[in-house]
Amino acid sequence: MRGTQFADQLGADVRLAIRQARKHLSYSLTCMAVLAFGLAANTAVFSVVYSTILKPPPYPEPGRLVVVHNRFPQLPRMGMSPLDYLELRSHQELFANAGAYYFLDLTRTGIERPVKVNAIAATSSLFDTLGVQPLLGRTFTSDEEQFQGPHAVLLSERYWRDQFAADPNILTRAVQLDGELYQVAGVMPQSFAFPNDVTDMWVPVAFKQSQLTYKNVFLRMYARLAPDVTFDQASARMEQLSEQSSRNYSDARRSIAAGWRMFVSPMARDDDGSLRRWVTILFAAVMCLLLIVCSNVAGLLLVRSSERQFELSVRLALGASGFRIARQLLTEVLMLSIGGGVVGLLLARAGISWLSEYGPAGKLRVEAPVFWFGAVLALLTGVVCGIYPAWSATKIPAANSLKAGGHQRTASQRTWQQGLIVAQVALATTLLLCGGLLVQSLIRLLDVPLGFEPRNILSMEITLPGSRYPTPEARGRFFGAILEEGARIPGVENISGCTLLPFGYGENVNSFEITGQPKPPVPAIALINNVLPGYFETLRIPLLRGRYFAAQDRPGSEPVALIDDSFAQRFLAGLDPIGQRLKMPWGTFTIAGIVGGVKTTALDLEIRPTIYFSGQQTPIPGSTLVIRSQLPMTTIEESIQRVVAWIDPDEPVYNVMPLQTFIDRSVKTRRFIASLTNVFASAGITLAALGLFGLLSYVVALRRREIGIRMAVGASSQAIALLVCRGAIPLVAIGTLLGAMVAVGARHLIASQLYGTQFEDAGTWTAVLGIVTAMGLLACAGPAWRAARTNPVNALRDG
Repeated sequence: MRGTQFADQLGADVRLAIRQARKHLSYSLTCMAVLAFGLAANTAVFSVVYSTILKPPPYPEPGRLVVVHNRFPQLPRMGMSPLDYLELRSHQELFANAGAYYFLDLTRTGIERPVKVNAIAATSSLFDTLGVQPLLGRTFTSDEEQFQGPHAVLLSERYWRDQFAADPNILTRAVQLDGELYQVAGVMPQSFAFPNDVTDMWVPVAFKQSQLTYKNVFLRMYARLAPDVTFDQASARMEQLSEQSSRNYSDARRSIAAGWRMFVSPMARDDDGSLRRWVTILFAAVMCLLLIVCSNVAGLLLVRSSERQFELSVRLALGASGFRIARQLLTEVLMLSIGGGVVGLLLARAGISWLSEYGPAGKLRVEAPVFWFGAVLALLTGVVCGIYPAWSATKIPAANSLKAGGHQRTASQRTWQQGLIVAQVALATTLLLCGGLLVQSLIRLLDVPLGFEPRNILSMEITLPGSRYPTPEARGRFFGAILEEGARIPGVENISGCTLLPFGYGENVNSFEITGQPKPPVPAIALINNVLPGYFETLRIPLLRGRYFAAQDRPGSEPVALIDDSFAQRFLAGLDPIGQRLKMPWGTFTIAGIVGGVKTTALDLEIRPTIYFSGQQTPIPGSTLVIRSQLPMTTIEESIQRVVAWIDPDEPVYNVMPLQTFIDRSVKTRRFIASLTNVFASAGITLAALGLFGLLSYVVALRRREIGIRMAVGASSQAIALLVCRGAIPLVAIGTLLGAMVAVGARHLIASQLYGTQFEDAGTWTAVLGIVTAMGLLACAGPAWRAARTNPVNALRDG
């Protein structure tokens, strides 16, 4: 019986809430629009938080999956060598299973136009480690993992459907890769997007005998912890294994004393944490915006409850309980928040699509946790916004309210309304300060000298398969022909190539020694870049001393190298670098010249020492071509592809992209977070201004009779306007001060992400204070002007 009575009352509350919303449609739509905006922004941003921080890997027992790394001095997170992998895999007391992979350059041939495929070389145990099974067929056999064993390939479901029309007989077909046939062994399901969602196929890892060393750390190793082994226990065991390996293998690079060790990292958090820090800043900003939205709507609800005092007082006088009135008002708010939540979720879906396109987290979608976050947040927002207005509306004595005809505000309501304005100004000030500092940091970062000229440079990759280009001479002839023919293309100013494109994919580092100098306790390392003739001229990297690579630097001539000025300053200080000899793992080279240093991976990192080798003297199997031209990108791309097709019809050109795009990508996350934070800050300060404007307008309306009396006894229009402003200016001042204090409290989160900008940057703080002050004055202007133009006769008559 009691449950039925409650359901009837709830239904009556909902029906009355709907009638009230329809009766005051503009007020209802305003509240719903503000709530929808705040909820949409929070839900969309939460999709990024979930994808980058909270979402576990899509494999069974993801908490037991770890990534195994080598840590070298100056290289904190490197891959594993084949010997590392084979030895660690045998420790079954530590790992229940382990697998490894590396990226592989393969070209699909035997078709009308050869194309580069996104291929992965993987051990068969990798699939068992991750706990995935093929959609069709099987994974690799032990025979297929032997060097020169049978060729097999696994296709991704996407590639199978797109390229083979989901052929059900795919297991009877073969794919030609680099001119060799690979039998299709299976198809992996769409859900297995490993290591990323653009992977087309997997082939078996087959180690050559020459690769079975500790030196080449090119493998990414994944492992599943053994039963009852915790992550802390695994970390401790890896320390023990590192010490054993250091004692058994006499190599300075693998010395515990020098800082080397092997370690495990949870698969769910296997990165340097930089993206998580940026996402945390973004989520904090959007939560500030939601608090501003809640404060704004709560202010509207307080005004609305004051306007309904007469109605509510009549109901109280007729016997309605305060709880019943408060529940009715809270139901009305919840109906508005649910309506705002529905609209917000629809907007969030569009926002998530936009974030997928331009945000830092890649492809996003509305997953169940994201949907429930938005739904629960809508209900919580309604409760937070409505709980005090509903409670306070029942606290004005009914008799006094009926005598006054309603429209009364208690001291508590006035304090809450003023507090809400202060909170909005404070949060908006915090957002403006943080957003302003991030923008200032971005501006200074983009002004950093690169050391080269990226404009009008188009890059494209070519990788030569060892099956068709087994010798250095064959590779040298291929790239020599490209440079010769490419230089003849009308409109091409320069053409060259390199293995380490600034801001491009990956990097290559190696250790070295300087002949005649003491061997350092910790091996020195430098970036390695093999370049084709004309590289420095193409990128306009200046020659500081000595010479560039010349035509005489060919196979059989004295091996030479160039260094950049950061290398000379760090490792050859006090010496004449020209003529010094560098001992590399593959030979000894004479330094022939010094060039300017260039940024290679990130604008906010120092220039790293780099050694350049001649790709003409030691021909390389692959290169990123760089072409300087003012012609359209498509024109250059088509011309180069014709040249390559003329030299070798089975060799594709891929990853065609302007060099400037790589640089823009390096600051994409920083630019995106700074821009979106400032969008939220702009929305927050606008909402704060509208809230202050609404409060002052309401106060002016309530005090219209008082203002009429003041003007009747001689108060000037200026005095009335000042009276209105005096009520607002302290609120803005207090809010600004509190906002600055909150920003200082968040200093540790923001300051670590700034470049070339101090948290106390005077220009940013001055600009923000100016914006907040201007906002306060603009919000005061309308109500003050309206109050100053009050006709005392009409005010006294109407009052």
